Amino acid sequence: MDFSEKLFELRKKSGLSQEELADKINVSRQTVSKWEMNQSSPEMDKLIALSQIFNTSIDDLVGNERLEENKEEVNDNHTENMHPKARMRYLVIRLLSIILIIYLCISLFKFILLTRQYLIANSFDEPNYSMTQTIITHDDTLPENPSYLTVFVEKIGNRYLETQYPSQVATGNPTVITYIDADKKESYVLSLDKETNKYHKFDGFTFTTDEEKENHYKYYGSSEPLKNLSTLDLKLRIGYSLNPLVFVNPFTKTTIVISPFTGTSKYEYNRDYLMSRITIKLWGSNKNSEWTISYNYVLDHYEGRTIEDPIKSGKYEIIKDN
Repeated sequence: MDFSEKLFELRKKSGLSQEELADKINVSRQTVSKWEMNQSSPEMDKLIALSQIFNTSIDDLVGNERLEENKEEVNDNHTENMHPKARMRYLVIRLLSIILIIYLCISLFKFILLTRQYLIANSFDEPNYSMTQTIITHDDTLPENPSYLTVFVEKIGNRYLETQYPSQVATGNPTVITYIDADKKESYVLSLDKETNKYHKFDGFTFTTDEEKENHYKYYGSSEPLKNLSTLDLKLRIGYSLNPLVFVNPFTKTTIVISPFTGTSKYEYNRDYLMSRITIKLWGSNKNSEWTISYNYVLDHYEGRTIEDPIKSGKYEIIKDN
């Protein structure tokens, strides 16, 4: 027996007309008639009122299956019956909740990807790499005449060589040469004398303790300088994960960091998540300075090669002390 038949039977047993029953639950007689003809169904509040009038349970009145259908129907119609302002608040809250869930899912995905990159890059122990750094500085008073500084860094095994050129196109003799031999624990700096086109030689570093000296050359003989360029600490990884302006592409292994306040940065990684290139543009006060920095790592290119001692190579003439 379905709901319409039960309602008709219970109403007859109670001696109520359709109009009398309608008055008791504040609906029209036509509404009761439609219920009994199975043309519509009462909402939950009316089912409760009917169960009280006929002294029966809602389950007995409509059955469990019908009860669940009524609950769903009430939920579906809930927002439609709301006041317009209340309905708008409800929809806004639902929309914000969906956006928040999507944002948290993206942040979690980015954190997992950046953590994986960090762990793989930190396990990197290749001692050979090259780096090119170009610094372009604009003077406020001479904006049309920017100054350039190009720095080349090469590390093969335990030898490190850094050469600096005061131009974007590195030609002629470098102005500063830094050479480090971590095996011999020796280092020096050559500075170009522009008048004679020869070099002054200076001690590369001074140390207060043997331990400080040991740690310094150990650092340059390892891959730590490379790791420092290619890894992110936990604080940055969390910050990058939560920052909606940081985009991580898992297919090209590229992380792009976009910040409208400090400039733009682009980090590119190879298939092993090792950083292959960084391009950074930063502006100082009044946007008078622009920095473009790139790092290029080569894993196999230097096999069987070494860095030559600049002085012993005979390429650079040294000014002798009198």
